Amino acid sequence: MDKPKLVLHEKERVNQQVKADYTEYLLLQADESIIPTIPNTKGTDMYKIENEKLVDLDIKTTRSIFEIKNNPELVIKTLYEKQGETRFSSKSRTYIYIHNNFNPEHDYSEIKKQLNTTYNINFSYKKKDYYVENTRLIQIM
Repeated sequence: MDKPKLVLHEKERVNQQVKADYTEYLLLQADESIIPTIPNTKGTDMYKIENEKLVDLDIKTTRSIFEIKNNPELVIKTLYEKQGETRFSSKSRTYIYIHNNFNPEHDYSEIKKQLNTTYNINFSYKKKDYYVENTRLIQIM
C-alpha cells in the first residue's frame, strides 16, 4: 500500500532537520570558536569568533554538490545559482554537504580546516550578477 505523499514529505523534512542539527553539532565539536545562537535569528545560525569579532554563520545543509566536490569554489557558485527564489540570498553562507553514507568517525581537524577556509564568489541569478565574500563549504563524507 502506498503511503500518502504528505507522510513521505513529513519523513523527508524530519530527516533533513536531523541532518542539519547533526552537522551543527559537528561544527561545535570541531571548533571552540563557534557559538550557537539562542534564539535563532533569520540568517544567523551560529557565530564564529574571528580576529576578536563575531562573524554570523548562515548555515545551509545541502544534499547535492553536483559531482564537482573537488572544486569548492565551483560548488559554492553552483549552490548560489541554483537556490530557490523564496530562499534567495546573496549574503555570505556556510554550506554543509553531508554525504548519505558518511562515516560516523569524523576528522574534526578537517572540519575545522574547511570551516576556516573562505571563498569570494561571483555568481549570476536571474540574469543579475552578484559578488559574495567569505563563503564557506564543509564536506562531511
